[in-house]
Amino acid sequence: MFLLFGANLFVWNEAARVPPDSLRITFFDAGKADASLLEFPDGSVMMIDGGSGGKGGGRDAGRDILAPCLWQRGISRIDCVLLTHAHEDHIGGLPYVLRNFDVGSVIDGGDVARDGLEKEALYREFRAIVEDKNIPHLTVKRGDVIKGFPDTDLAVLNSPAGRSYGEANNDSIVVKAVTQNGNSILFCADAESEAMKGMLRFGSLLASDLMKVPHHGAGLGEMSIVKEFLRMSNCACAVATNRAARFLNKELMKTFHAHGTHIFVTGESGAVIADETDRGFVVRGFSSEFGVSGAIRVRDLWRRTEFEVRREM
Repeated sequence: MFLLFGANLFVWNEAARVPPDSLRITFFDAGKADASLLEFPDGSVMMIDGGSGGKGGGRDAGRDILAPCLWQRGISRIDCVLLTHAHEDHIGGLPYVLRNFDVGSVIDGGDVARDGLEKEALYREFRAIVEDKNIPHLTVKRGDVIKGFPDTDLAVLNSPAGRSYGEANNDSIVVKAVTQNGNSILFCADAESEAMKGMLRFGSLLASDLMKVPHHGAGLGEMSIVKEFLRMSNCACAVATNRAARFLNKELMKTFHAHGTHIFVTGESGAVIADETDRGFVVRGFSSEFGVSGAIRVRDLWRRTEFEVRREM
């Protein structure tokens, strides 16, 4: 009877699900780890990274944070899972998600920098589930554009095609999501200064309304390059996926403050939710809200098409 009740509850949650009226991004509070959810008005869903996990009996973000939130929202299908790189604090919760949700496709960067047996094991598990469930698997590099979500394209700014920085953080996938209204979000994964230097070639295309702060706001490398990257991004609001502001690089914080950028730290504000409006994004944390007005407009370089990855840059 308990199982029957649970099954009926799940069915009714799915049937009663009402997608948001506009793009909604949730940056989960998963400690010093990355997991973001993009929900689109047509009901489609994208997940970028899955937080920590995969350690047996320890905490698993997929099981303890992501799945309960998705089920509570009536989500049983994830149209696309994007893995930026295979470090445990990004891939660890994804095996649970892949096993327990209908996943339409998986995107990653292909070759994984080999800098840890734990990471290799997690990535092997990740790929084994993808193959076992016959989930379409795509790889992307700088210059690709992920298309198919309503009124939103995601341009891949890192990692570079045909080469590797030789280290997973700098090889991690960085994407800029641009909506039909010209609003934009820069998901910086764990990029450090070497990767940022390579992305400076995009110039004004780095300009974004909202940023997921690179590498949890710490361990960024050469700060002169980081400062130039932040100057070009010119974001009005930034989200750092870390336990507290005191763990963030002090020069990074000073640079954000000098630019008038409002910073959320998930460990202090809780999960951060950004809802697109006609004037940009309204970004709110667990106990606070910050409106981003006067959205930065960027030229729409990418044509709409069916869901796919295209080389256009």
